[in-house]
Amino acid sequence: MTGRKPVANRTQPASTIPVAWTVRAICAAAVSTSALEVTARYRPPLRAAALEATTLTWLYVLWKPRGQVARAVVGVAAIVALVAGCGPVVAATPPSQPSPVPLAAAHAPDRPTIVIDGNRPGPVFQGIGAISGGGGNSRLLIDYPPRERDQILDYLFKPHFGASLQMLKLEIGGGGFSSDGSEPSVEAVPGQLDCGAGYEFWLARQALARNPAIKLYGLQWSAPAWVRDQQGGLWSTADVRYVVDWLSCARQSGLAVSYVGGRNEH
Repeated sequence: MTGRKPVANRTQPASTIPVAWTVRAICAAAVSTSALEVTARYRPPLRAAALEATTLTWLYVLWKPRGQVARAVVGVAAIVALVAGCGPVVAATPPSQPSPVPLAAAHAPDRPTIVIDGNRPGPVFQGIGAISGGGGNSRLLIDYPPRERDQILDYLFKPHFGASLQMLKLEIGGGGFSSDGSEPSVEAVPGQLDCGAGYEFWLARQALARNPAIKLYGLQWSAPAWVRDQQGGLWSTADVRYVVDWLSCARQSGLAVSYVGGRNEH
């Protein structure tokens, strides 16, 4: 044997280390949970203090300072952080919540205010109308038996009876397919008018016979190829002459057209 004294084994029992670390971790988790709740509910000074205290607590767990002095420094720093942050906000309360809206008010329908003032001019309701165009469906009326055809026309145009239409929009026929059929053109060739072509003027005369006050409206769906511009559009000088010729044919048929549009859906 030598004269050297045996060194005492300072290693802690294996069973004590996990317990100590577990206790520290639980304490740190509790502080972290409280800090997160504070950060979600209170004002910025306390939020910063809570986060700082949480950081120091985890530092104590992970670093495990050696000696009582180091441990005391970390612990005191955490306490000081919380006290410093709590000082300005001891009376802090959670932000005020909006007052709940009564269920009846939440589901109450909007009720706009309508002001009726006879001295103030506004939009004028001019009536209810219908359209004969975009496919030639009105042509079928001509082939109905006279009795049934007259009943349909009465329901459409007779005042205070049925639909009692106050405006009729007519297709300015262009000889092209427009949705469900074709309305013949009154001028398929430039300068050669055929005012008897088509069926729109016939329908307009039937409407005027039942309601002389009805307003007529002309609108293009298509047009002969000769009126189109180089890009195939209808906004050309030739098209203007074509519409004027159609109006001349309407006048020859005893029809006064009150309105003229450009091109359907354009």
